[in-house]
Amino acid sequence: MNHRHLNQLAITLAILATSASIAIAQSAPQFVARRDISLSGEIVVLAGELISTVSVENGKATMVLADGKRATVDRSELADVNEAVGVLSTLIQKDPKNSRLYSARANVWAVRNDFAKAIEDATRAIDVSDAEDATLHVNRGVFYGSTGDYDKAVADYVKATEIDPKMYSAYRNLASAHVARQEFDKAVEVCTQLIKVNDDNAQHYIQRGVAFRHLKNWDAAIGDFSKTLELDKNNLAALGSRGFVNYLKGDHAAAVKDFDAIIKLKPDDAMAYNNRGYNAFMSGDYKQALADYDKATSLLPAYAAAWQNKAWLLATCPQDDIRDGEAAIAAAKQATNYRQQKNASDVKALAAAYAETGNFEKAVEHQRSVIGLVGEDQKKDEELILAIYQEKKPYRTKPATSTPTATPDAASNSDTEGK
Repeated sequence: MNHRHLNQLAITLAILATSASIAIAQSAPQFVARRDISLSGEIVVLAGELISTVSVENGKATMVLADGKRATVDRSELADVNEAVGVLSTLIQKDPKNSRLYSARANVWAVRNDFAKAIEDATRAIDVSDAEDATLHVNRGVFYGSTGDYDKAVADYVKATEIDPKMYSAYRNLASAHVARQEFDKAVEVCTQLIKVNDDNAQHYIQRGVAFRHLKNWDAAIGDFSKTLELDKNNLAALGSRGFVNYLKGDHAAAVKDFDAIIKLKPDDAMAYNNRGYNAFMSGDYKQALADYDKATSLLPAYAAAWQNKAWLLATCPQDDIRDGEAAIAAAKQATNYRQQKNASDVKALAAAYAETGNFEKAVEHQRSVIGLVGEDQKKDEELILAIYQEKKPYRTKPATSTPTATPDAASNSDTEGK
């Protein structure tokens, strides 16, 4: 019996195909210089330049310069994001042909989530630029991508690669846009071209690996994530991605090793514990699974997926000394309490928990709710479980024989809980 609701993997995948995963060419600014800033008689920051700061204390701001060095200036020399549009608009009035100022204001609009105005200013920056500038097209492409207009984003990234064939960030953004449009073969092609000219960049391999994952080419995806780890042995995104694909492939022992490696590098990662626990569950190591779910919920008490996984394990485990119906009910209720909306998987776990305690009336009631919540392709399986409860029998599962089917995609910045 195939239960997709169990696939509660929460993976940190750094480069997945969502608008949020497409890298903005310039980092989000915290401040804008009100005027030229000089140190030791040399201008180090131009008026209107975007600035990230390390700290602000006692009226002084320590900022990071373009060359990576740090410098301290009066805080009054800098405008925060709320003031920045006004400062930049004044500077643009004085110098209306300055492409840099339009680009800076576009980035400020983006930080304020006003992408329509960001696109407008990014277009002005391109129009007034003295020469074709690949970076300007990448920036506008990012803004288009943030609005979901991937056709225009792709056009800008392609233009950027034509202007500067060696601008790797343009190719990476182009690949991400192809993935967002579900053009996974094109994404693989772009990444492969990148790798041919820059084969020691871990980022290229992990991005192609994600495209291969969408194509369900598990071995190719694992190969690329493994290559990433050869180049960067502590790359958490590659470890999480490989662990996820190993899970999808059904190699739960390998997945456990990958999530174990994440935990060693980041021992407070609740999602890694949940993921290791789920794969341990699928491997039949129930005690390890329970310990990992407990650790995940202790690190992140509002982690509904881990509570749900714990509830299902305690309610349905074929190993008698693991099952605990009352604890399963408590865990399932925690999952439902932390969800923002009713979730079929949580209700299903609660139904199983009631069945384990012998309260089959409640089990039937909740399982009927599950049937009303799931899609047509899942109703048959849920009806079979309902029949078990109607016969006044608890449900037992053997995860080692289950076949994983869910392919949850990451949302912004890559943290997902699957189905």
